[in-house]
Amino acid sequence: MTPGPSKVVLVQELPAEYPRTIPVEAFLQRIARLTTAQWDHVMHRSKGIAPGLTQDEVVRGAVVAMTVRELLSVAHFALLYMPFAEAIPVTSLPEAPAPGDDVWRLFDDGPKC
Repeated sequence: MTPGPSKVVLVQELPAEYPRTIPVEAFLQRIARLTTAQWDHVMHRSKGIAPGLTQDEVVRGAVVAMTVRELLSVAHFALLYMPFAEAIPVTSLPEAPAPGDDVWRLFDDGPKC
């Protein structure tokens, strides 16, 4: 699966009601640079959430999870961000929680492709 530029444009043009935090902006910049192999890996991991999700749906899920993280359980956040956990570790984004945060324990023990 090869990502098309329109996929990134759709996500980067989120409506105004979506807060554009520093971590979200950094995430969107990083997804624009993912290779085809990285996208394939992300989409393969997304099947753990729900089979048949599109790139837009997977990206939007991660963006929403990052935006409302304080309202989500640790497990729910980890599930929504899981497809990107290896390609774009949340700890590599600005203002990311410390590696000791419970969320990162879930990624360490989670499924690998």
